[in-house]
Amino acid sequence: MIRPVKSCIALSVGTLSAALMLGQTAAAQPDGRPGWRIVFSRHYPRQSNALSGYEAVAVTGRHSAWVFGGTNIDGGIVGPAGGRPVAESWNGRAWSARVLPARLYSLIVAASASSAANVWAVSFFGGYALHWNGARWSTHRFKGELTGVTAISPGDVWVFGASLPFQGAGTWHLRNGRWHKVAGVGSMIDTASAVSAHDIWAIGGRSVMNGGLLRYDGRSWRAARAPALVGFSSEAIVALARHDVWVAGGKSVSGKFTHELLHWNGTTWHAEPLPSRTIIGQITSDGHGGLWLIAHDYSADKTWMMHRSAAGRWTRTFLPGGPQSIVDVAKLPGTTSLLGAGLVTSATNTTAVIWAFGKVG
Repeated sequence: MIRPVKSCIALSVGTLSAALMLGQTAAAQPDGRPGWRIVFSRHYPRQSNALSGYEAVAVTGRHSAWVFGGTNIDGGIVGPAGGRPVAESWNGRAWSARVLPARLYSLIVAASASSAANVWAVSFFGGYALHWNGARWSTHRFKGELTGVTAISPGDVWVFGASLPFQGAGTWHLRNGRWHKVAGVGSMIDTASAVSAHDIWAIGGRSVMNGGLLRYDGRSWRAARAPALVGFSSEAIVALARHDVWVAGGKSVSGKFTHELLHWNGTTWHAEPLPSRTIIGQITSDGHGGLWLIAHDYSADKTWMMHRSAAGRWTRTFLPGGPQSIVDVAKLPGTTSLLGAGLVTSATNTTAVIWAFGKVG
């Protein structure tokens, strides 16, 4: 199974059409906290088919965050006429539109931040990475498609680009003030999750069709090997600690694809079946020892949030706001609250939407 690119949720015309058919149920509100709800939406000025969407969240503090996306998100995005990137920032009270550098095109598909003065975002097409230093933007150019970014510190940043169906930019590492292109198994990484500068987990491999699991030890990237990983195709990953890593994906057994969630406890991998036939777009902590997962069932045309408690109990929640897709989520540090980025679809266009869970704002 080929791991789907996160941005394809917004980029695929088929997925957009399917979103028109989505149903919803009331959002759960565990522990008396506010459940999933829309806290901000914006329909950006008409450009081509006027489809707006958010794709990436970068949290910079308990009361600060950035959300990125773009216009014209479902097609015609190759070239300056194909849409433009957009950004909003949150100061704990309100969302504000932020002006990005001029003459950029395509949507922003991934973002990462180590602090409020070190925010990074990368385009899907366009071959650029943007850096916010707390006062101004700088633009870093690459040749090829970008799919992920991981900011460890201002002087230690990883940029990835290795997904189908377009030519990826490869893996680049900013250190000592210079960009270095990575060769070998680490050159085809799609996305990564870091515990520290010397302990990073990623999905990728030598081939863009390989949803393999890789690990960086501070010196080089190596393929992770274990019986549970044989034949396993990774879809989403989160590294919470050296002894706490979660990977969603699955493997084909006797011609049948089985969806699984793997957990690394620092010594061994443990596998448990996912409760439904879904592709997982992202995993993040719930702040209680459990997990939130973005789940997509393309055969049934549904997107929802799945929750796994620390005790292993599964629940799922459809988001409010009509036909929608949620693409990225991030937890606010020191809380159980989350922000989510995505879109809501109408009969004629889409609106970029930010969701929140818990006590946000």
